[in-house]
Amino acid sequence: MFHILGFSKVLVGAVLGDTTVIMKRVKFHDMLRIAGRCGATSIICVPPILVMMARSKQNIISHYNLKSLNCIVTGGAPVSELICQIFTSRYPSIQIEQVNQKKSYIIVNA
Repeated sequence: MFHILGFSKVLVGAVLGDTTVIMKRVKFHDMLRIAGRCGATSIICVPPILVMMARSKQNIISHYNLKSLNCIVTGGAPVSELICQIFTSRYPSIQIEQVNQKKSYIIVNA
């Protein structure tokens, strides 16, 4: 959990009755494996994790069984437009939601 974003998403998840998995230390492959096993529909992560997903040599959806994943929420720092384009071209079914103190915006794949 990082900054207020992670904390607020955990609280909202608890109110809505969502299953929330919190990892003490995030290891990229472990996180994706657990998300696939749990049937995660969203992942909250820091921007470097999104960059690793975009640049992964493997197709993370098929390799980690992330067919139910439809949203990546990231905050703490902006993600470059190039990384967002790479990610959305590889994974068109997954939206990216970037959150910061002043605004929240979603990159919708057309």
